Amino acid sequence: MRPIKFRVWEHSRRCFLSADNNAIFIDGHGFVQVFKQQPNLYWADGSVDIMQFTGLLDKNGKEIYEGDVVKIIYLPYRNHSCVSQKEKIEPVKWGHYGDEEYVSRIECWMAGHEPLSDLGGLWGSGLHQYEVIGNIYSNPELVSQ
Repeated sequence: MRPIKFRVWEHSRRCFLSADNNAIFIDGHGFVQVFKQQPNLYWADGSVDIMQFTGLLDKNGKEIYEGDVVKIIYLPYRNHSCVSQKEKIEPVKWGHYGDEEYVSRIECWMAGHEPLSDLGGLWGSGLHQYEVIGNIYSNPELVSQ
């Protein structure tokens, strides 16, 4: 079972609230409370964004969170190039996947239009791996490429 972890982006200061220096509590109503030396209360009004840990690690062992931007690195498969494009950059988000022919519509972590998987690629074929190269807040230019 994967650990349930979150991180919080504070828009006004343009930074992540560190769990190392703060105690961050998120209740079922979307309220985020951060305790440092004195408590601050943030409402779920757009002043902060909450991102969940996907439970997956990239090729370097870095945790992949919702809102991260990953480089999908396509690997050769049995001495053949699996696709013409060798790398692709996509944001990580919760979404829907399914082609309605082979796979029913499912909800899962997505990198672009592909399911994010720890099986080494689509259906465990070992065709690609992921590398976290930024996030949608600190590196918005990565998403617009």
